Amino acid sequence: MGPEDILYRLDPTKVRVVSGDIAEGYWELRACSLVRSPELFAPESETREQIDLDGQIQNLDIKNIKDANPAGNWVGIGVGALTGLRFFGPLGAIGGAVLGNALVGNRHEITVTVRLKSGKMFVLSMDKDVYSRLKLIGERSGATETSIDASFSK
Repeated sequence: MGPEDILYRLDPTKVRVVSGDIAEGYWELRACSLVRSPELFAPESETREQIDLDGQIQNLDIKNIKDANPAGNWVGIGVGALTGLRFFGPLGAIGGAVLGNALVGNRHEITVTVRLKSGKMFVLSMDKDVYSRLKLIGERSGATETSIDASFSK
């Protein structure tokens, strides 16, 4: 897990493009657009790629929903608390536990295929809250949704 992966877990706007007609890597869902995140340690000289999604989504097809392992959640809290305790004392243990929960915490990661009306298609992986926002944009576009679990989207 690199620095970008850690930032991806902490930022509620981050989306990871797994494959498709747009560049793979980390993007941000800002308002109704996908904006390519700059490389973490790269110069800011390059122009940022942006895809407008408002009225453009034709289909959202959920491929996978991954639940975090509850035991992994406790491991993250425990390792964070012990590390914080070792280096910063009792207050560090509390901060480490919170940070450990944030990094390993109980998340639902959703993988979805997005088809645009322009013909572009790409596969995104994101947190369930980001998917809820993407789904609202899709509903405004008149998109159809194919879900592996209809009860999850409610």
